[in-house]
Amino acid sequence: FLDYSQFHSHIQSINAPFEEAEINRSIDVIYSVSVIEHLLTVNRKIWLKRMHSLLKPGGRILLTVDLMAPGDELWVFAEGKIVEQNHGTFRTLFEEIEDEGFCVDNAQILQAIPGTRVNIAMISARTPVV
Repeated sequence: FLDYSQFHSHIQSINAPFEEAEINRSIDVIYSVSVIEHLLTVNRKIWLKRMHSLLKPGGRILLTVDLMAPGDELWVFAEGKIVEQNHGTFRTLFEEIEDEGFCVDNAQILQAIPGTRVNIAMISARTPVV
């Protein structure tokens, strides 16, 4: 666990499961580095809903997502076990993000990364400005 608040006073790190973390204010940015693909689909959708509800208008999510190389299927393993069958693809995650009300600004997949067995997707999305 890295406490990112040591880098800037406006950053808060919370070491708790996201669905249980006590967050009592609107926030500007949520980022997740190769985590959301390890969740069951139902939990992934819960996380996206919570992210959307916590963000200020125009707030942003920044996600990196491990994919099964050489394709675009979401990484199916968590702690060495298969998460679920039909876990989804980059496209289904993209659709889940949009279904939750986010506007995707940028999405790309990095493939054939030397020294790794995964492809990595990067997604930047924001909540609408009202």
